[in-house]
Amino acid sequence: MDHLKSGGARKDVTLAIEAALRRRESLQRLNAEWKKRARRTFAMGCGLNYGEVIFGNIGSARKMEPTVIGDVVNVTARMENLTKVYGRDVLVGEAAAEPARDQFRLQFVDRVAVKGKTQPLDLYSVLGRRAAAHLGSPTLSRRLRNRPRRLSRPDFRRRAD
Repeated sequence: MDHLKSGGARKDVTLAIEAALRRRESLQRLNAEWKKRARRTFAMGCGLNYGEVIFGNIGSARKMEPTVIGDVVNVTARMENLTKVYGRDVLVGEAAAEPARDQFRLQFVDRVAVKGKTQPLDLYSVLGRRAAAHLGSPTLSRRLRNRPRRLSRPDFRRRAD
């Protein structure tokens, strides 16, 4: 199954973040159109991380479901839940942040303790592609100053579920 092989951390992370940014842009267009029609808009959150997983089909001969399992999958699911806490549509874990830094503007959000992990996890938000990011946005700066200071105490006693 050559189509399931990794292209390496940099390529895999770049493709994942690019997909998340395109989803963001599509959702912004959709919500703008729905707002014009007085329809309710919605938001979506995405957690991105990088690491080894196990891929397989689970089910019976009548119905097979492809799935991935592993520690990275569990951590990433918890990161997706944290998008609501931090008001960010995309959160990137430190394993994915490092190979993405040269292509995307990332901003540190917080250091969190994740349930089931002994080490804290650094979270980053994706501001945009390197060439198009606007780090000096006053709205973004104000939101970051006023963000909830959750889970950032050095003792890491609170955990993200």
